[in-house]
Amino acid sequence: MSFKSYRVVSDGAGGCWLSDPRPVRFSGPHGRVALFVRGLQEKAEEAWLLPEPETGGEVRWTVFEAMEGSLLTLRRLVEVRGLCRSKTHLVMRFETLEVASAAPIGAAGLQVRPGVGGRQRVEELTLDGGPGSGFCTWRWCEAPLQLGAVTL
Repeated sequence: MSFKSYRVVSDGAGGCWLSDPRPVRFSGPHGRVALFVRGLQEKAEEAWLLPEPETGGEVRWTVFEAMEGSLLTLRRLVEVRGLCRSKTHLVMRFETLEVASAAPIGAAGLQVRPGVGGRQRVEELTLDGGPGSGFCTWRWCEAPLQLGAVTL
């Protein structure tokens, strides 16, 4: 299970090709969330929306990859909202992607299309860092309410 940033090119038939995967890190002291929250300073305790990273004009999607048995599942990360105090609480909204085909190594990559019915998934996650925490590692930790995930 991992997050990756993919270059996106339309396939002209309602889907697209994903190629050039690059790892994306949200956790840790140098992860996207920690760097963003530290930059907010006193406004970090207000609700915020994590901006998309700069891509130099290239269209890229952040995609969560997971294996469910022998099946590769992909979910496009649509937005990350958060709130910080002693911990950072995140809500990540995903769109389900269906793998239409996989190209041979060195070719275009993965051909995907939106999931059936436009299904979305929302995950609540927590990092052990925030503006009021002093020492922290910005690692994933247990969410206080343990709401889990919702599929819309």
